[in-house]
Amino acid sequence: MRVGERARESDIDFSRQGMLTAWITGISSFFAPYMIGQERVVREIRDHPVRLLWRLNIVLTPLALALWAWNRRDDENEEQWRQTPRFVKDNNWIVHHPDPKKEPFQFRLPHEYGWFVGAIWATLDRMADKDPDTYKALARDIVQDLNPLPRVVPNAFRSELEIWANQNFYTDRPVYPEGRLPEYTYWPWTSQSAIDLGRAINVPPAVLQHEIRGKLGTLGEQALRVADLARGVETPGTVPAHATPFFGRFRGAYPRTSGEYINRFYEVFKDAELVYRTGRLPELMMKRETGPLFKDRADAIRIYASGRGLAAALAGFNQILAIVDADPKLSAEQKRARQEDIYRKKNEMAERWWRKTMKLPPPETGRGMIQRLLSPGTEEEARP
Repeated sequence: MRVGERARESDIDFSRQGMLTAWITGISSFFAPYMIGQERVVREIRDHPVRLLWRLNIVLTPLALALWAWNRRDDENEEQWRQTPRFVKDNNWIVHHPDPKKEPFQFRLPHEYGWFVGAIWATLDRMADKDPDTYKALARDIVQDLNPLPRVVPNAFRSELEIWANQNFYTDRPVYPEGRLPEYTYWPWTSQSAIDLGRAINVPPAVLQHEIRGKLGTLGEQALRVADLARGVETPGTVPAHATPFFGRFRGAYPRTSGEYINRFYEVFKDAELVYRTGRLPELMMKRETGPLFKDRADAIRIYASGRGLAAALAGFNQILAIVDADPKLSAEQKRARQEDIYRKKNEMAERWWRKTMKLPPPETGRGMIQRLLSPGTEEEARP
């Protein structure tokens, strides 16, 4: 009896779902696993608090601390870790490759314990980077994970709704780049097979790839990667580790097209730009309401004024990326090398802007912070 119960607990026990959950799962396949996972966390806290604390403090905490120290062991790894988006850290075990120029290993965190590991890493990052927005990003990810609404959308037309809204309901990112001709509406990471097929049937390639993934899941996206390899568009030696069919799900991208600080910049700049455009409306200027609005939203105007240059620079980099991608004279290896160099420059510029605009002190290295905590008397020597 107990063996059977433990076997069910080792995976998702669908027998625990009620009528409403079963009905919603009929139109949205991932709703039941989500609800059962949340219920399992509450049940574990209620029925086995001692066992849960033992697992968290004896097993997970030392492992999380060791991985954090490994991932921030030198300057190159420091940069890679800081550019990793918060939502990736909050949902995955991340293990940097011994060669910091190579892409890290990445494994999905267990649902019950993901928040705990994410909170440990966020606390250490907050101490080392001296950035209070680290906790805000963690809280946002937890709220997003708890929100059941995106999982209620029926699978049958979820991808169509996301395309219509140009918003991925889970990641909150755009589905396709705007302001382009349909045949050029794709991302740097869109597969060449999706680009060619989209142009043949007159469908924007980024939209087509999103639709294929929405209907066929990861299998559909991997099929496009396999098609690229089979057609000779990409050779095994030129494909990034994270884009390798089937095994790429265990590797993270580096350098990233949009790292943590690029994401943060666009979040605050979008709101600041909205304030500025609102204040410049003719009806507000005629009523002389622009001045009071800008005075009340002084921080937003400051962000907008300082961020216009960075926004233009990032847009310029994106144009260069498109030119590099379309250059027939460059080999796949040359394109990838130039694109990665541009990605690094974009992320470095965004981090510098963020720290300057938010008036943050220089970050502390993970090695320096550990030395400072172990030897409080040598705090100044441990700082970079």
